[in-house]
Amino acid sequence: MNINEAIDGTIKLLREKGWTKHESAVDAEGNRVDFKSSAACAFCIYGAFGRVTGEWELDQPLTREFTNLLFAVLPRRDAEDGPDRILDFNDKEAESVDEIVAALEKAKVPNV
Repeated sequence: MNINEAIDGTIKLLREKGWTKHESAVDAEGNRVDFKSSAACAFCIYGAFGRVTGEWELDQPLTREFTNLLFAVLPRRDAEDGPDRILDFNDKEAESVDEIVAALEKAKVPNV
């Protein structure tokens, strides 16, 4: 799977299943669940990516590339690093899945 396929899968999952804040994944009642759980029905940006790719650790190749690409397209704020900046965007700034999807679309690598 290349990075654009991973991003496309993340977008599809967020659109089809749902988006959430403050947890990697939640069930139908809004309870926190593992992003790999069959009960998961809404995901944060990283939870959705992890579900699609099977990666979660920041030192894994696709996750590292995903983090770097997203960090590059989000507005800069102070000296925040990539993962924290992306979590802040997901949890504090974005108000809809459409904002998350727009950032993901921007993060895609041309001609991949």
